[in-house]
Amino acid sequence: MRARLGDAATIVHIDDYFRDLSPLAADERDRRNFDTPDAIDVDLLREQLTALKKGLPVQRPNYDFATHCRQEQTDTLCPNDTIIVEGIFALVWKDLLPLYDVKVFVNANSALCLERRIARDTTERGRTEADVILQYYLTVRPMCERHVLPTMRNADIVVSGEANVDDALKTLLHEPVAQAILRHAAH
Repeated sequence: MRARLGDAATIVHIDDYFRDLSPLAADERDRRNFDTPDAIDVDLLREQLTALKKGLPVQRPNYDFATHCRQEQTDTLCPNDTIIVEGIFALVWKDLLPLYDVKVFVNANSALCLERRIARDTTERGRTEADVILQYYLTVRPMCERHVLPTMRNADIVVSGEANVDDALKTLLHEPVAQAILRHAAH
C-alpha cells in the first residue's frame, strides 16, 4: 500500500501494537493466542491515534514476531491529512470507531486468507507452512469468526479482498460514502 500512496498517508499497522510479552518465558510466549483482540495493546493504539489526529507525531513500537517482544527501537509516525489504520481488528473496539472518518472492511474467502497468511508468515515471519496451517485451523479461523467477521457491520464500506488491490482502491474511492466524507474533510 505504501508504494501506491507514497507519503500521501500515514499508515498505522495494528500488528505493531501486539503486547510486549518479554516478561514471559519463550515457550509461554509461543503458546499465546495472538488472534484475539486482547493480544493488542489497544490503550497505546488509542493514545497514538488520538495524538496523530491532533497533529502530533508518535513513537510507534516495533514488534518482533519471532520473539513476541517489542524491540527497543521505535519509529516516528508523523501526522498526515490521511491516516490509514490497517489490520483485522481495526473495527473491533467501539471507542476507536469515532476516530475513523471512513470505516472499510475488506472481505475475502477463507481459502484466500489462508493462502495469504502462509505467504506472509513464511517469508516475513520465518515460520513453516505446516505451523501456519496448524495455527490457522486452531486459532486464526475460529477467532476470525468470533471477533473479525462480526465487525463488518461497523464498516461504512465493504470491499472485496479478492479483487486486484488497484480495483479495490478504485471501488473505494468511488463509493458515495467515501466521496462525501472526503469532500467534508477538504472543507
